[in-house]
Amino acid sequence: MPRRPSHPFVRMTTVRVPRWIRYGTRPGVRYRYGQTDYWVVHCGHPTALWPYYGQAPDGQMILTPTGRGFQYLKDAKAAVEAVYRKENRS
Repeated sequence: MPRRPSHPFVRMTTVRVPRWIRYGTRPGVRYRYGQTDYWVVHCGHPTALWPYYGQAPDGQMILTPTGRGFQYLKDAKAAVEAVYRKENRS
């Protein structure tokens, strides 16, 4: 059974920081991963087959194992998050 707050008007709340922040408009929209310098970028071409790629703080492009961009935004975001976690382990 959950604990009741000590006062009936007290609520437990959490503040969520957005994981991805969108900048710009189509074409060429960019997504920033939180407050880091990791980005997902749309190439700007409206009919591109693989329009998304990641960008690390040092300028390195984050691509698929085949050397292409990502077809879906969610896949590009997942790849950037994985690279960020791998490089920032403590």
